[in-house]
Amino acid sequence: MTIKKYGQRYLAVYDDDGELVCVTVYKKGAREVVRRLAALIPSPTGPSSPAIDETERGRSSRSRAQRQCMESLRQRFRAVM
Repeated sequence: MTIKKYGQRYLAVYDDDGELVCVTVYKKGAREVVRRLAALIPSPTGPSSPAIDETERGRSSRSRAQRQCMESLRQRFRAVM
């Protein structure tokens, strides 16, 4: 997950595929979103801090379980919207 500037006042959280997850006003809020989503997604290397304005990891570095979990989260978000 990455956190990037979104316009002049906002921050956006993007998943590893580059899809927009949410837009926040505060960096603290963006970090909390990343923290909570990271708690739902199993990581083979253990917990990590969110990348801020860094290039995203390649698709091959994620496990199949992580991809399936992320797809499940996307479907839940789409159902709510």
